[in-house]
Amino acid sequence: MNNPEWHRISFLSVIHFFISRGINIIKEVGFNSAPIIVAGVVAIDDTAFWFSIFGLVLLAILLLDALIIYWTFKFQITHDQIIVKQGYFTKEVLNLKYDRIQNVNISEPWYFKPFKLVNCMLDSAGSNTKEASIPGITKESADRVSQQVLNYQLSKNVINDNENSEYSEDKSTVQILKLSNVEVTKYGFTNSMIFVVAAATFPVIEKTIERAGWDFTVFLNEVAAFLPLPELPARIIIFILSFILFGLLLLSFTAIGSFIRFHNFELHNESSKLKRIAGLLDRQQITVRKQKVQGISIKQNIFAKLLNRVTLQFHQTQSDRALNSKKQHLIIPMLKSEQWQQYVSWVFTDFSSTDIKFQKINRQYLIRRSLMVVIFPVVLLTTFLVITTTIHALIILGVIPFGIAVFWQRYRRYGYYINENYSVIRSGFIGVRYTIFPLYKLQKLNETTTTGQRRWQLGSGEFQLAFGKVHLPYIPISIINKIFNLTLYKVESSTKNWL
Repeated sequence: MNNPEWHRISFLSVIHFFISRGINIIKEVGFNSAPIIVAGVVAIDDTAFWFSIFGLVLLAILLLDALIIYWTFKFQITHDQIIVKQGYFTKEVLNLKYDRIQNVNISEPWYFKPFKLVNCMLDSAGSNTKEASIPGITKESADRVSQQVLNYQLSKNVINDNENSEYSEDKSTVQILKLSNVEVTKYGFTNSMIFVVAAATFPVIEKTIERAGWDFTVFLNEVAAFLPLPELPARIIIFILSFILFGLLLLSFTAIGSFIRFHNFELHNESSKLKRIAGLLDRQQITVRKQKVQGISIKQNIFAKLLNRVTLQFHQTQSDRALNSKKQHLIIPMLKSEQWQQYVSWVFTDFSSTDIKFQKINRQYLIRRSLMVVIFPVVLLTTFLVITTTIHALIILGVIPFGIAVFWQRYRRYGYYINENYSVIRSGFIGVRYTIFPLYKLQKLNETTTTGQRRWQLGSGEFQLAFGKVHLPYIPISIINKIFNLTLYKVESSTKNWL
């Protein structure tokens, strides 16, 4: 594969294109078209028939699209880049330079496994839409691509010589973290996004149940009648139990998804890189060079707190449209709260968590947010309603304590720690998030100061990193200047590559 000639992929890649394009349509079109789907369910009489026709037509289009992509898909490997061509109606040519490649990841989907084929994914720095993927090639071919990229980067000093450890390091020194399938399944119970999805699809579910003629109200009333309680308390208990069971059902879906995604999770700590291997239906090997890690996040929401677990994410460069990124992120889904320091030290070897003493942001954050966002608006609205409508509008004032409590919790979560080499930012609401990054990798520090903040010599800092932005409000301007000067010194004096 070293010769500069055009290569074809296996015909079995049609399956890959069919499945991947179908999933993309469900993600990007399905959720965005939810109102149209609801309108269709309501307006069309024979819903099942027409939706079946629509489904068949969609499957036929996806199959034709997959065949066209396969037929037009070609790739070429030269001495300094990989060129990928695909498309018939819209021809696309992707030139991916070796010096822009962050990682070469290998995925082994279930439909490729019997044929010993893989999907080779080339992760480019700062790109989320032009990541090159070469499906339907052998594992040996993917390894040769990875080695050729590595050799080129070594020859051009894109990475240091001591990072070429993939074939030379002592495998006996490799540290491996293994998580049980029970442990990774717990990660699904900490994912609250399923409730957002359920809320978005509720109108469709409601109309489907209505057309099917199901009446859950009657069923719940019949169940409540069996309880040896008065009618009203029995109904309340049944409603609460039904709500809890529905929530557990939704969480069970995320738990199953987590089990499939992180099945037999392994994280290998090698001398210059981290390698994650996981997946049931799609066994993926994701490799990240340690020098390319821009920061590490430790996250713990309310569900993870109940389980005494945290999630670690190793951040690389990310484009501005990170929410649309199709890249795989290297995360450790479940760790005991007291374990995260050990795995942070795998990448940031000189980072010590024992010295961390967080400083709070200024209490003016709590005072001003409570006054400007909660107290003043609520009092003005209540006064207007009392004058124009009824004295009973005074009940709205009861919102004030809850609003203040929200900002008090945010104020309580914010914290920062800075030493000569690293910065740690703490934030959150009910849960908590710690963001750790080396100062020499800070790209830009923005300072904003309002009129009210200037009186107290305060400002808000925005840390621009290669993977995103981190905000820190209401801190002394002297601290912002200290961070700026220290960062400038580190960037100019450090001989390390930030990427």
